[in-house]
Parts: sequence; C-alpha cells; structure tokens
Amino acid sequence: KTGEANINAMVENVGINKNVILNFTIPKGDKGDIGPQGLVGTTILDSYASLYEDNGNSYMLVANTPNQVELSKNSQIKNMDISFTNTVKVLNAGIYKIDYFFSSVASVQSDISIELRKENITINGTKITKKVNNQEYVWFNGSIIVSLNKDEKIDLAVSSTTNVILTPDEDTVSYLNIIKIG
Repeated sequence: KTGEANINAMVENVGINKNVILNFTIPKGDKGDIGPQGLVGTTILDSYASLYEDNGNSYMLVANTPNQVELSKNSQIKNMDISFTNTVKVLNAGIYKIDYFFSSVASVQSDISIELRKENITINGTKITKKVNNQEYVWFNGSIIVSLNKDEKIDLAVSSTTNVILTPDEDTVSYLNIIKIG
C-alpha cells in the first residue's frame, strides 16, 4: 500500500510464522511536473464523397465543347450532397483534396482534355490534355488541393479539339474523390 509522503517505508508481518504475509508500505513521491499537451482530436474528415463510374456510356464530343463526365455511383459519402447528376455539392466550406480520373478509347485522332469544374468553370491547375491516336486508349489522373465554399458544385468534364466518340473500357471509367482536409 502507499503511505503518506512524510513516513518511512515499512514491512509488517500480518500472518503467522508458518505462513508469512508481508505488507509493504511505501511513501508517496512528490508530484511531478505537468507533461506536454497531447494531440487534440479533430473532425478533419467530417466531409467527403467518392463518386465513380465503372460501366459508362460512350461520349459523342463536339469539338471544343465540355461534356460532363458520368459519375453515377458512389461508395462513401459524409456531409456532401450528391443529389445532382454527376456532381458533388459542398455542404461545409473548407480546404479540400480532390482526386479525379477518366479513361476511354478515342474514335479518331484528337487532343482530349479532362478538367475539374466548380460551378461549370474550370478549376485552375486541373485541366489535363493528351494527344490521342485513332482507337488509342487514353487515361487521365489528377489531384489538387483547393478552397471551396458552402453550396459550390463540383464536377468533371471532358472535351476534345475535334468531333470524337470516346468509348469507355470495362473497368473503372471515371472517379472523383473529394475530402475535406482543413
């Protein structure tokens, strides 16, 4: 047992000589200094959405006209509105990390572009363009950290410099993952 701070340590036999039972009394030590503050729990991952398409339709693109990318399925949603077609509506303002992907086969040679949009306007730094040959498979993969306001709508758009038909592959065709990080 622990005794008061100002006593000496003691050992006492509380049993009989044949069955010795010893009770030790040890004095308390002085109170130590306060340790460093631990990490404070946060709710950083309070908003996220994962939309994707794994069996999409072909895109018949008209030259220089963005076409919204299909994202009809979802796997994880928290504090985001996905009631808009192929679109995520932000419910909590903050800093977000957005990862996006698109793949298909082009019917003719063209320059194909993919871009992340906020309210139908390209988010700076997200447009990716690739030169594609006839019947060539092309894929795009991008990521950005961006500040978003409450009620802003985010989507993905594909465009081409010429009229072209883009046919999806059999695997995941497109995805958009958005996670609030601050």
